Amino acid sequence: MQERKERLSKFESIRHSIAGIIRSPKTVLGSSAFSDTVPVSEKPLAEQDWYHGAIPRIEAQDLLKQQGDFLVRESHGKPGEYVLSVYSDGQRRHFIIQFVDNMYRFEGTGFSNIPQLIEHHYTTKQVITKKSGVVLLNPIPKDKKWVLNHEDVTLGELLGKVCNQLN
Repeated sequence: MQERKERLSKFESIRHSIAGIIRSPKTVLGSSAFSDTVPVSEKPLAEQDWYHGAIPRIEAQDLLKQQGDFLVRESHGKPGEYVLSVYSDGQRRHFIIQFVDNMYRFEGTGFSNIPQLIEHHYTTKQVITKKSGVVLLNPIPKDKKWVLNHEDVTLGELLGKVCNQLN
């Protein structure tokens, strides 16, 4: 029983990590030429260069090296919550992106999605919180060699066999 729980836990951990990096098919928006004309703040979160998915906090911290470096990631401890990680004044800071009344915010103005929130703070240089004084200067893009597009993923019999063994 314990071994089964450990295997399920490992499987869930892997599934959660992969879910953060698999992107939607490009054909959802029609031709790729059309999707290239969509404003950055209107593209889905998973398509934002600065969104790293479900990477661990320690890995995010390693990527932040200069004043204003930032990225957004899914909270490892609380799936479904998102965190803005920023390098500011010699330290790495982590801000939970609040979702209240169907709006994403840090403090003050809310936005209907995370890309709009980040784009606002990045372009206006408005501080994330008054107390922190943190400003977004340099988006840290995810390493594209680890990003899987929907069309790159093929389901095979082996995956089904692994799942059946866990049951």
